[in-house]
Amino acid sequence: MLVCAPVHVVRAADPPPNVVIVMTDDQRFDMITGRFMPNVDRAFVRGADPRFPNSTTTAFRNAFVPNSLCCPSRTAVLTGDYSHTTGVWTNNPPFGGLASFVSFGDSSTIATDFRSAGYRTAMIGKYLNGYSGGVTMVVPPGWDRWFATKNGAYYDYGVTAAEDGRVRRRYFGSRPADYSTRVFERQASDFVDDSVATGKPFFLYYAFTAPHHPWIPDPRDIGRFADVTSDETGTPMVKDGMLEAAYGTDRAIGDLLDHLPAHTIVLFMSDNGYLWGEEKGRWGSLVSKQWPYNESIRIPMTLTSLDGTFSPAARGNDIVLNVDLRRTLTGAAGITPPFNEGLDLGSDGYTPRTVFPLEHLQSKGHDPPTYCGAREIDPARGRDFMYVRYHVIRDDGTDRYREELYAEPNELRNVADSRPDDVARMRAAAQAMCSPPPPGYGW
Repeated sequence: MLVCAPVHVVRAADPPPNVVIVMTDDQRFDMITGRFMPNVDRAFVRGADPRFPNSTTTAFRNAFVPNSLCCPSRTAVLTGDYSHTTGVWTNNPPFGGLASFVSFGDSSTIATDFRSAGYRTAMIGKYLNGYSGGVTMVVPPGWDRWFATKNGAYYDYGVTAAEDGRVRRRYFGSRPADYSTRVFERQASDFVDDSVATGKPFFLYYAFTAPHHPWIPDPRDIGRFADVTSDETGTPMVKDGMLEAAYGTDRAIGDLLDHLPAHTIVLFMSDNGYLWGEEKGRWGSLVSKQWPYNESIRIPMTLTSLDGTFSPAARGNDIVLNVDLRRTLTGAAGITPPFNEGLDLGSDGYTPRTVFPLEHLQSKGHDPPTYCGAREIDPARGRDFMYVRYHVIRDDGTDRYREELYAEPNELRNVADSRPDDVARMRAAAQAMCSPPPPGYGW
């Protein structure tokens, strides 16, 4: 159990900003375009939404997740810590899921930070794998309003809903009005309107199911992108169902913007990326997440101040991670959180990182194997490397460790054998950062 000091609040003279995290599920970084996500592109990428003429936005082009999987990534957002600290390595026990997070200690999160500082808080949508809406009837600490469903829910799902200490079950069926993105949209707008009426600042964690498998679009969007080709997306294949399901989230985000006051900071992101058939080293064509490769670990992330009163110190090309969000967003609100491993991207003392860990525990029966690694982007030294060391268990039960090093963005040619000095340096970085390593992994 992690023991943390109480939250220390430093409140500026100006009223504190409202803060919103908008999170999609499995959305690629390069599919946030004017065609596929028009509201997000206009408001959060280009900063050109006419509703907020004074807005400032930073689109982070090098935003990553060290562990490219739903539950570990969302835990990192909530805590500001890596998997090697939280122990949340996968989506399921014994080394992942809700149970592992509770064992780590869910009493200190970004939600408890904001609530201790006098904010109204809400979690709407998908929480963590292992939390099943309508079945799990526990509301974690820090949330005033709670509306949680299970992973992958689009229709016919239960919800655990709570407000003012009252917890109840709700059920949604198969009508168009029950489509989960539409339901979340109504809940988010109601929470914002209610919060504005109270005059208190609010923190909203707004986490969609879409466009996670099974990639079911809103009925209004079925076939919307059936004509999209690989030439348009620049990918080996086109997952038009993912694009269409994501379009519904964009519509819901547009509705949210109709309700948000200008004095609000919005962080838009995905929990991880997704490979759409890219060829990677010896593994061939991959259609998945969890891998340490670019399309899997890189995510869309933007930070927008709707009234332009907050601007981060971090620039668009800096490496930013999901672990940075707790410290960054609480810092923007004048709140100092307990210690965590992320950076405050808005602080005067901010220094960009040039390298970060990659870490993953193999899910039973699924690739990729367990790995530790490091991703480096250091223009001053001319370095742009991805290093990974896989733990492969042979058929006879013996261990083997396979190293890969890539020095080009498509990650097609493993140059580990021809660049021993870079391998040694990156291996040392991975060993230092991925500590302790995943269960069963050895150096």
